Amino acid sequence: MNKIPAGLCQFAAIIIIILSAAISCAEPPPPVASANNTAPATAVLKVIDIVGIHEWEPLQESTLICALEDESDSSLKYSWSAEQGTLKGAGKQVTWIAPGSPGTFTITVQVSNAAGGGTTFGKDFQVTTNPYNNDTPDSTIYLKTTLPSDTVVTSAAHPKVWTTSEIQCVVEGSESSELTYQWTSSAGKLFGNDLEEGKASRVGWMAPGVAGDYTVSVIISDKSGNSASGEVYFDVYCCKP
Repeated sequence: MNKIPAGLCQFAAIIIIILSAAISCAEPPPPVASANNTAPATAVLKVIDIVGIHEWEPLQESTLICALEDESDSSLKYSWSAEQGTLKGAGKQVTWIAPGSPGTFTITVQVSNAAGGGTTFGKDFQVTTNPYNNDTPDSTIYLKTTLPSDTVVTSAAHPKVWTTSEIQCVVEGSESSELTYQWTSSAGKLFGNDLEEGKASRVGWMAPGVAGDYTVSVIISDKSGNSASGEVYFDVYCCKP
């Protein structure tokens, strides 16, 4: 049997020592982060307004809507409470039956989501026996017209960003329940009882968060095909009027 030369054995031993030293000096790979150890970021929720009529008659029943800055979260939960009166329903939109006595009452909504975010918002509403006709100025924007009419009735307002303006459509000589109202807006959000059903003679419009010129339009029609239209031009400001 042939013997391995001694010089070759010494060379192989040197190579093994060098490789062992290189392996021991190499940095270990970074640990893999576990997905279970990553805590979800807490989402920030911001309620902009509770949209509803400002002045109520005793025992009047109407809708309240919680308007959020970002409503894209499908896990949102709403919890409503009223200082007096009765709340019906659940979710983003509820119905409030005003108390039987005049006064100013606070409605509160708590909003939370699955990520742990939460916020609370309260707003005062006035109950009076003489709504919109007392010492308090009526801030409602009225669009008054007749059917049929080729003239577009107009109005204008100068609200601040993220505030809500109320618009009342009045058709003289016609019963509002017999009419259909088609509301549109160039931006912002429209709210109101029976808005989607086309039966809302009164709506709330929440201005967007960016200053600029915006328009809310309405087309009113009856069962006979008569129609009329109106527009409100909003010059929305940001910080100073």
